[in-house]
Amino acid sequence: MTPFQWITLVSLSAALLWELIRMRTGRGPWRQGAVRGVVWTMAAVAIAKPELLQAAARLIGIQRGADLVFYVTALAFVATSFFLYARTIRLQSQVTELVRELAILEAHRTHGLDSRTTRQR
Repeated sequence: MTPFQWITLVSLSAALLWELIRMRTGRGPWRQGAVRGVVWTMAAVAIAKPELLQAAARLIGIQRGADLVFYVTALAFVATSFFLYARTIRLQSQVTELVRELAILEAHRTHGLDSRTTRQR
């Protein structure tokens, strides 16, 4: 094993252990911890046994394992970008709705309006 493999595998093992502890103690969402744990495990296997990644790449018609890692990373980046963009739009909409509600409440408070009569219009 190379020094890179040793250092990376120790780091990935620590990350996996951290996820397992968080899942066991109930801190954080269980599903997210499980997904991260699977990612850390797959990364560790790919680094410990690069020939497995090479074989998987060839099995699906890609020449090199490094290309497979690049393609998967690029697709994950695009999917994450779309997800985060949609989430940002949703949050902006929620903030706008909240500001509207606060403005209406403030208008009622400062102008002495009855909220029951203005909402029925």
